[in-house]
Amino acid sequence: MQIAPVDKEGYNLLHEGSIAFSDIQQNGIKIDVSHCKNEYRRLGKELKEQEKKLMSHKEIRAWKNTFSKNFNLDSNDQLAIVLYDKLGYEPQKYTEAGGRATDQEALNALQIPMTDDLLRYRKLDKIRNTFLKGLITETCNGWLHPFLNLNIARTFRSSSDRINIQNQPTRDKESEAIIRKAFRTRGDDYCMVAGDYGGVEVKGSQWYHCDPVMHKYLSNPDTADMHADFCKSLFRLEGLDESIDGEKTLRKGTKNGFTFPQFYGDYYGNNAVSLWAWAGLRGKRLTPKRDKSNEVRIRGDVPIGDHLRDHGIKNFEQFVYHISRVEEEMWYEKFKVYKQWRDDQWDWYNKHGYVTILSGFTCKGVMTRNAVINYPIQGVCFHALLWSVIQLNKELKKRGMKSRIIFQVHDEVVADVHRDEYDDFMEMKKRIMVHDIKDHWSFINTPLELEAEASPFGGTWYDLDHAFDYAA
Repeated sequence: MQIAPVDKEGYNLLHEGSIAFSDIQQNGIKIDVSHCKNEYRRLGKELKEQEKKLMSHKEIRAWKNTFSKNFNLDSNDQLAIVLYDKLGYEPQKYTEAGGRATDQEALNALQIPMTDDLLRYRKLDKIRNTFLKGLITETCNGWLHPFLNLNIARTFRSSSDRINIQNQPTRDKESEAIIRKAFRTRGDDYCMVAGDYGGVEVKGSQWYHCDPVMHKYLSNPDTADMHADFCKSLFRLEGLDESIDGEKTLRKGTKNGFTFPQFYGDYYGNNAVSLWAWAGLRGKRLTPKRDKSNEVRIRGDVPIGDHLRDHGIKNFEQFVYHISRVEEEMWYEKFKVYKQWRDDQWDWYNKHGYVTILSGFTCKGVMTRNAVINYPIQGVCFHALLWSVIQLNKELKKRGMKSRIIFQVHDEVVADVHRDEYDDFMEMKKRIMVHDIKDHWSFINTPLELEAEASPFGGTWYDLDHAFDYAA
C-alpha cells in the first residue's frame, strides 16, 4: 500500500511535523534508572517461580511432548495446536482471518487454570524483557530520547523506536505502575501534563459520513450517550445508572467490547466473547446454581446472569444470537447513513484503487475492506493531533518558555510543564487543540473535546490525575 500527500496541505503537515518531532526527541525524557534495575531483578526471581508453577500443568506437559526441542512458551501457533487440536478445547474467539484466536481474551474465555498461569508468565516476561530492558538499554545519563517517525506507519500516523514509546503498557494496572513510575519530570519545578482528544476517532468518522444520528450523539454528549444506549440493548436494561459500579462496568464493556470494535469492522461473534467476559459470566449456561461470585451486579444487587435469564437469555449461544440482532439494529436502523458511507467507500476503492484522507493524502494499493474504511479515519485523526503538536511546539519556542513537549503517544501529547507556566500552557492547549484547528480545517463538523491530566510537581507519568475536560 502507498500513502502520498496530494496537495500542499499534506506536504506541509509532514514537513513541519518532522521538525516538531526532531525538537521533541532532543528535549528528552527523564528516566529513573535505579527503579528500572530494581524491578528488573525482582521480576527475574518472580519469573522463575512462575515458570516452575506453569510446568506442573498437564497442558504444558502435552505441549512439551508435542514439540519437544522446539517447545516455545511464546508461540501462539504451538499453543493453538495443543489446545484446540491435541486437547480438544473449543475456540471461543476467532481472528479476522478466521483463525483460532489465542490472545488474552480468547484464553481467558477458556477458563483453564493453565492459561491463567501462562498469561501471568507472559505478562511478567514482557514487563521485564521488553519494557524494562528497553528503558535500561536506551537511557543515557538518565535521559531517554526515543525516535518519532512520520514515514513508517500506514496513513502517515506516527511510530516510535529505540524505545517504542507508543507501546508502553496502559491497560494492565500492574504493568502500568512498574513502567510509568520510571518516567519522571525533568525537575521538581515541573509537572507532567498529558492531553488528548476525547473520542476522536468516532468524531473523525463523522467528518466523512455526516450521519445525522451520530451527529446528534456527538453534539449533545450531556443528554445523548451512544455507549449507554447500546449497553441497554445488549444487556436488556431499562435504564443505566453509572453510580452503580456494575452498570458502569457494563457501559465500559460496551464501549470497548462492542461499539468501538464494530466501528473498526469487528463482528458480533467476537463481541459476544468480550461482553460475556466484561459481565463476569463463566461457563456456557446461566443456570440458577452456577457460580455467581465474579458476575457484575446491577441495581438491586442482581447478578447480571440472573437478569439475562429473566429476559430470555439462558446460555451463551442465545447471547451470541442476541448480540447479532443488536449489530443489525446498529447498522440497519440507527446508523444507516454511516453504513451507506462504508459501502460507498468500498465501492469507490474497487473502482478507482485508492481512497482519500481529508488532511491531504491518498491511500492506494492492495487493502482489505476494513483498511479502506478505517485508514482515512485513523489518518485524519492523527493528523489533527499532529497539527496541534506543531502549533504548540512553535508557540513554546516563540515565547521562550521552559516547558517542553517530551513525547507523543497515539492520540496523546505529553509535556513537562514548568510551575510558573502551568496556567498559560493549559490555556494554550485549549485554544490550539479545540478552537484554532477548527478554524484551520473547515471539514471538522463536530465539537472537539480536550481531556487533560497532570502529575504533581516532581512526579511521574504514573502520577497523572484528571486536570480538566474542555469542549467546544
